[in-house]
Amino acid sequence: MAPLTSYSSGPLLLASPLMLLLLLFLSFSRVRGDCSHLHVANASIRTGSPRDSYPTGTVLQYRCIPGYEPIPGETLSITCLADSKWSVENPRFCQGRRCPTINLENGRIVKSKDLRLGDEITLGCNEGYRMVGINTLRCRLINNNVNWNRDLPLCQRIPCFPPPKIANGQHSESIDGHYDYGTTVTYTCNAYYSLIGSRTITCLVAADGVNGEWRPAAPECKVVVCRRPDIKNGRITTAYKPAYTYGDRIISACNRGYTLVGNDSSVCGANNAWQPPIPTCVRQSTTTVATIRPGGSTKKTTASRRPGPQTTLPPDDIESDNTATIIIGLVLAILVVPCLIVAFWKYRSSMKTRVPEAPSSPAQFDKSVSKSGLEAKGSQLNKVSSVNL
Repeated sequence: MAPLTSYSSGPLLLASPLMLLLLLFLSFSRVRGDCSHLHVANASIRTGSPRDSYPTGTVLQYRCIPGYEPIPGETLSITCLADSKWSVENPRFCQGRRCPTINLENGRIVKSKDLRLGDEITLGCNEGYRMVGINTLRCRLINNNVNWNRDLPLCQRIPCFPPPKIANGQHSESIDGHYDYGTTVTYTCNAYYSLIGSRTITCLVAADGVNGEWRPAAPECKVVVCRRPDIKNGRITTAYKPAYTYGDRIISACNRGYTLVGNDSSVCGANNAWQPPIPTCVRQSTTTVATIRPGGSTKKTTASRRPGPQTTLPPDDIESDNTATIIIGLVLAILVVPCLIVAFWKYRSSMKTRVPEAPSSPAQFDKSVSKSGLEAKGSQLNKVSSVNL
């Protein structure tokens, strides 16, 4: 039995290594040519069920799952290559479908992406409108269809409370009794009242962006009377009126030789006073300037001194001008009066010392004597002489 056992074991020991090499080669070839299962987002294999590995040359066809659609230009298939890799390493064949187009009346999309499945958008209303409802929507898959997860909100026109009432006046009314954004009302006053402020106000959006408010503030109706001004050394050039009401305008002017200081135009204000104040008229002063010409002659130039436009002369300047005038008058009086006195005395002295001219004939002598009264004096002397004798 022992020899038989030795003869039979020899060939088996020789064949065992060959079988192992063959099995290793076949196993290596099979593993080297397989491709492992590959996950493709938002897609599924068109036929069959997924497996852990696929042999070389296997082609897998894909289709998009509900809510998704093929990306233009993609083939939706992959192939297992000889190097155990798929022909597309990171395949992306499908994209989310678009949700219905948003059409929000008096509103718009403020923030969005591509309006596809999974995207979220933010809505907003136009100027003068406020939103009623939730302003965010998300594109979802609902009953195998893509749609927005909630109804669209509404954009409502912002309302205002009725406009304020004013004393001694009234405002226009709306047709339907409602006052919304953009509505304008006009105010009027009763007879003999003046409207102070804006005649029209408008319903606008308040700071909170939700409510409305009237701007500007409502006016008021007042009795405003401005008296006709009396301008010394000046006049009013506009049409005569004994009294003026709010908003009336007058134009002032000065007489010849006077300069207007202030604004020539004034308006009757709400406080029954002229704005800006009525101007004043100031007399122009002149100054003589002597200029020596090359030939030695003198040229005198008289320049008018007047205050600048819309300025008032300081009191110190007016007092200094009056003082200078008084001083000049006193100096002239001191110089002229003595001269007149001297001239008078000289004239009187010349009259006393005058010698009469000698008569050219006896008749002229008698005539001159009779005129001077010497004849009477001579006869009286003769009478006295005769008495003494």
